[in-house]
Amino acid sequence: MNGNKQQVLKRCSICGGPYTDHGHNAAPAFKGMCCTDCHVLVVLPARLEQLRTATTKLHSKMTGMTWELLHPRMTAEWLGYLPGFLRLDDPRSAKEQIHERYISGWHPFQGAMTLRPDDKLKYPGDPLITPLARSQLRDERIVLYEHDWVAIIQPDRSFEVARLD
Repeated sequence: MNGNKQQVLKRCSICGGPYTDHGHNAAPAFKGMCCTDCHVLVVLPARLEQLRTATTKLHSKMTGMTWELLHPRMTAEWLGYLPGFLRLDDPRSAKEQIHERYISGWHPFQGAMTLRPDDKLKYPGDPLITPLARSQLRDERIVLYEHDWVAIIQPDRSFEVARLD
């Protein structure tokens, strides 16, 4: 044996470029193995996104609904009783369900609040109100904001906002 090892040239399943080291598992971005550069630039961010997504969705077996936590510090506790007010097996609208199940009922805010395409709320003269969590009840989007504001957004982007505190 002469001590000279011949390096086997392998191809990255992401960029197609050559690599000679052991390579890296390209999942979940791609199947196969990848080079170190693609592992750092493509695979690791994809894995971090999977972790972030996995830890920001809460599913309730009781109501059948899934809540997506949008703010990095948002927790299930911040949702309070809101998930219990809505049930997929109830054919009524979100407004009707909340009105019945929330002790004070649903009383929409009467003011000049606007809804931006990114679901942020704007009241004239105030800073934007950023969504903390959201869920879907059939075709209605339910969004929770700071200060206990809740929006029910219809498919045509019409909406009502109420404070549930």
